[in-house]
Amino acid sequence: MSTTPGKTVLITGANVGIGKEIARQLASRPEIARIYLACRNRERATAAKAELEAKTGRRIFDIVLMDVSEPGSVRAGLAAIDGSIDAVVMNAGGMGGKTPMNLTVDGATYMFGATACIATCLRGNRRSSAAAGR
Repeated sequence: MSTTPGKTVLITGANVGIGKEIARQLASRPEIARIYLACRNRERATAAKAELEAKTGRRIFDIVLMDVSEPGSVRAGLAAIDGSIDAVVMNAGGMGGKTPMNLTVDGATYMFGATACIATCLRGNRRSSAAAGR
């Protein structure tokens, strides 16, 4: 990551564990201007945001509701983001839960969706932004 001021980071699964710790550590870096906490549950995300703001003393955290196993949810979450994203920490996912081979509403297995969906949607979002001149 460069040291240019104003970097924006999106972290999936940012309300607990490694994702929340990464958010805390990134917030200590002066070049990080905004951190999107991409989470499935608004209540848990709100609690994590409050805790991170209290621990870091910075008000740079924004919540993006997103279930990385559901392409529609990822697209909606990305659409809610204002501006560009400089880095993505793909922390959410794992092995697809208790039923990794079941299909999502979009026809992908949960295992695949949880690990690959966000990358595919980000690529599409980047192309849309480039086409729009952003």
